[in-house]
Amino acid sequence: MLSIYSTTKAGLEFSGASGSTYKWTMGLDMSDAGKFKIASSTALGTSDRLVIDGNGQVGIATSTPAATLDVNGYMRLKKNTSQPVACSAAYDSSIALASSYMACVCNGVSWINMASSTQACVW
Repeated sequence: MLSIYSTTKAGLEFSGASGSTYKWTMGLDMSDAGKFKIASSTALGTSDRLVIDGNGQVGIATSTPAATLDVNGYMRLKKNTSQPVACSAAYDSSIALASSYMACVCNGVSWINMASSTQACVW
């Protein structure tokens, strides 16, 4: 096992070229409550792209996630021409987008339209 220790920022840097392009760093930022970070730069705390805090909250494009998944920006869902998985208790609360741009949620039994909560999804 590889162990890296630092009282400020313990990290690994990945580089695909010389200069400042194609540099990524990941590691623990002890100067920011020990958050695990992936940054598109040579230093944690700058250009952070993904952050996981001590409570397990994940931030994408934010260094201060305020929810289990906190996305600063937009999210893209692939349109599905058929249900992505058979809805069951294992997929309860899963979200999918139907080909008609209908947002659908699995209620543990069937896929329903999020806007009506009773109408079945039409894929």
